[in-house]
Amino acid sequence: MVANYASGRRRFDSYPTEADALEAAGRLARQLSERDVVAAAMTNGQAADYAAAVQTLAPFNLSLPATGLHRGGVPEARWRPA
Repeated sequence: MVANYASGRRRFDSYPTEADALEAAGRLARQLSERDVVAAAMTNGQAADYAAAVQTLAPFNLSLPATGLHRGGVPEARWRPA
């Protein structure tokens, strides 16, 4: 079992073997580390844009990754920022 705090809340992920759990924990640690590196490299403007997007989506109980926008999920020809 691996304690997963990636979403901000504690979640326990279960795995059939200890080896699988250790592998998943290592993978999760790498993902969190990469996320921290990206966050540290953001400019003030990018951080403000991110915060605005998160606040806009909050009433709809959506996260930014769920929208697909962070990976170009909406073609630029159809999506125009306000």
